[in-house]
Amino acid sequence: MTDYSLRQCLQAGVLTGGEGFDDATVIASDGAIADLPAINLLRHGQVSGPLAGCHFSFSASARGAYKIHVGSEPARLTVGAQTRCAVDLRMWRDPVLTIGAGTTINQARMIIDNAEVDIGEDCMFSDEIIVQSNDQHGLIDLKTLQITNAQRRRIVLGEHVWIGRRAMIMPNVTVGAGCVVGAGAILTQSCGPCRYLVGIPARSVRQGASWTRFPDGPSKRELDFFARMKIA
Repeated sequence: MTDYSLRQCLQAGVLTGGEGFDDATVIASDGAIADLPAINLLRHGQVSGPLAGCHFSFSASARGAYKIHVGSEPARLTVGAQTRCAVDLRMWRDPVLTIGAGTTINQARMIIDNAEVDIGEDCMFSDEIIVQSNDQHGLIDLKTLQITNAQRRRIVLGEHVWIGRRAMIMPNVTVGAGCVVGAGAILTQSCGPCRYLVGIPARSVRQGASWTRFPDGPSKRELDFFARMKIA
């Protein structure tokens, strides 16, 4: 990986914004700077002084558009090879996002707040999707006046997961490999692999099933994945 400064990325035309971040903020790639996707880096919220320690890493073959709002440090983003993503990211309190190789995202808003979000390889997102990793605001116990939802959260999507249009993924959810989350579903609980999940809250309506990107039949990669899931 080569680390590029914000100044270099601005001069190369792959970055817009970047105000309010310190000079140690890095955009890294295993390719040339011109290979980076379009990045709009914005500071969000009332933070005194420049944001420090942010690190955004992209494979040379990653494409798409990334609108990244950072409210606190250190934000970390890793994007794998052969990805095609259009995302609006809202990142606070040591946020970590990983997007696996081959994943495509037509349009999604992801709130990564005091949380880690791990999206597996070859996932497919439709559009108007929300990934809500944490509550963002405090819930109070009136007897103790203590915050009851301060814990760090995590969302994990396994390999080859399809998220349908206007679906919402809620905090502390793990989605097994090969699953389909139906349009408009709100996923509040973890689930095993190869299931169809629909409704509010989402429930499994079929097991032992998956999906293909191609209406005429699965690719070799998908056939290999299906064979692995049968063995599992």
